[in-house]
Amino acid sequence: MATEAKQRRNRLYDWKRLFDGEERALKWGRDFMVPASNFRDHALRMAKDRDVALQADVRREANAPITQAKRVVELKAWPDRTFAEGPPESG
Repeated sequence: MATEAKQRRNRLYDWKRLFDGEERALKWGRDFMVPASNFRDHALRMAKDRDVALQADVRREANAPITQAKRVVELKAWPDRTFAEGPPESG
């Protein structure tokens, strides 16, 4: 049963597109419905399974009132780098 649930979750998102190297800002309620930190953690697990370097951050949506804690998950993948290598050093 757990395997079926995992497969269903994995089909919800186009990981190939999300890990194509473009920067993405995914919004709660539009792109995902789980807590933003859960989606970020799931994206990191999927990147590890696919051996793709990924940077994933959670932030509050710009101009959103504090009482509306809508969250954004920012993803940036490096498909030419392995998960173990991680994102390139900045600076």
